[in-house]
Amino acid sequence: MGIVEIGQVVEFTSELLSGKAKGMVETLYDNSCIVSIQAFDEKDDAKVHELINRMVVSYRDIAVNTAEVAVVA
Repeated sequence: MGIVEIGQVVEFTSELLSGKAKGMVETLYDNSCIVSIQAFDEKDDAKVHELINRMVVSYRDIAVNTAEVAVVA
């Protein structure tokens, strides 16, 4: 895993979701971060809605794509 920064778009997995998802890092903690979920498997639509499009994700479950950074205005 590379360095995770606020505003960075990351791909991640979670036991709560059936597949990989993609989202923007909003808050950093010691061993995890809050990710705003932006792309996910259609099967997970109800779960993502229940989570209000945000979830805490462990750094070990994140794959960093350094080419993508969200523009935060």
